[in-house]
Amino acid sequence: MNVIYYSSVPGIAAQIASAIHLRLIPRERLPSQIEWRRIPYRQGFSRQDWGRIIFAGRRDKEEVYLLSYPPKGGRLVLNILEAALKMGEADLEFQVVDCSLKKVRFPPGDLPPQKIIHQGLPELVDLVLRTERGGNA
Repeated sequence: MNVIYYSSVPGIAAQIASAIHLRLIPRERLPSQIEWRRIPYRQGFSRQDWGRIIFAGRRDKEEVYLLSYPPKGGRLVLNILEAALKMGEADLEFQVVDCSLKKVRFPPGDLPPQKIIHQGLPELVDLVLRTERGGNA
C-alpha cells in the first residue's frame, strides 16, 4: 500500500515521518546531521508546491508521498484528495496519514534544535510503525 504523509500544522513532521518510513533516518536514536540532510524537503515547501502530492521515495514495493499542505484551505485539499482516492483505480491503494503533532513543532530548516527532535521523534516513529502495520487511515 502506498502512503501519503501530511501535517496540518506548520513544520516538517510529515517530511520526518516519510524519512523514518523510508529508513533514511534511524528509529532508535536522534539522527546525525548527515542523516538529517537525507530528509526529503526538510527545508519545507514553497507556495508553488501547496496542494501537490510529492513523491518522497520508495521502499520495497511501497511508494511514499508527501502532501504539501497549504496554511489556508488545507482541509479542502485533504477532502478533495480523500474523495479522489475513493473514486480511483481499485489496484491503487493509498493510506493518508496525518502527522500533526499538537505539542511539538518541527520548524523547517537545516537542523532543528535537538530538544524539539527528541520530544517529537518517538511519537512520529510510533505513527510510522502503526502506518506500516496498516493501523492508520
